[in-house]
Amino acid sequence: MKGVLHKKDISIAAGEREGWNFGGNGALGGKNSELSMSFQQLDPPIPVHVLDKGSGFAIAVIDYGQEHNLIWVTAINDTGEIWCAPNPRVRMEPNWTMGRAKSPAVTARSTGDCSGEPAVSGGKPN
Repeated sequence: MKGVLHKKDISIAAGEREGWNFGGNGALGGKNSELSMSFQQLDPPIPVHVLDKGSGFAIAVIDYGQEHNLIWVTAINDTGEIWCAPNPRVRMEPNWTMGRAKSPAVTARSTGDCSGEPAVSGGKPN
């Protein structure tokens, strides 16, 4: 449609005015193209659980490169907050049809275990 600007177009135009370089895939490169990152909007959003925050939907992923964790941009269901959670703090939600059970880290935290490890059930050690 002629004369219609999309958010991506506006942000790229504003960034280019400031001297930032954008690759063909919309990935942002630094002013001298030494740094790069990518931002990927998820459509549809993915149901996830962020440890210590709760369940929500991942709406985007930010990748700053090989020396960094992926960052999951997540809308938390209970609070409506948007959190950028590093990859080690994010777990998939259980899915009965896919045969995926609740993550042991999520189960342990819901029972009060701060370690994130599954609780050891009764009995004497061998």
